[in-house]
Amino acid sequence: MREGGLTDPVTGFYNVRGILQRTRELSADAVRSNRPITCIAVGAHHPETLEPEDDSDRQGDSDGRISAALLDVTRASDTLGRLGANEFVIVAPGTSDEGAVRLADRLLEALQRRHDSGSEPAEEESGLRAGLYSVAGSDNTAPEDLLLRATMALRKAQQDDGSFQVRAYEA
Repeated sequence: MREGGLTDPVTGFYNVRGILQRTRELSADAVRSNRPITCIAVGAHHPETLEPEDDSDRQGDSDGRISAALLDVTRASDTLGRLGANEFVIVAPGTSDEGAVRLADRLLEALQRRHDSGSEPAEEESGLRAGLYSVAGSDNTAPEDLLLRATMALRKAQQDDGSFQVRAYEA
């Protein structure tokens, strides 16, 4: 039953299966309405430093801080998903490249504010990176490709020496 579900039991966000299904729906709507759609993947700077994924009890770790910041900065129309330990995705309909960069920046700023206020540690969050991929509504890019390219951009940002926190997909 748990594997057949579409949501992550820890965060309440979509799981990988759910985010794929929801991205198919949002992509079809973007094509019909000729509006852009963007996918932003967010993860740690050095993915090899992540804990192994264990969903048994993730309360109080950085997953909770990141998911709270995501809820703070996203719109009701945005779709949130959890890809794995400390890795998330935002699918933002009606959002261009510029809007996606602003959204990623707002997320990083929200995490920094939480750290600066002293309310939450930010060891993992200070090293967050984001990768994004946007398509015009007239572009009939497969939803899987939208997610894949955002994740590929995230991987490039994670491998970077730290000069870029947010990267767009480059073919």
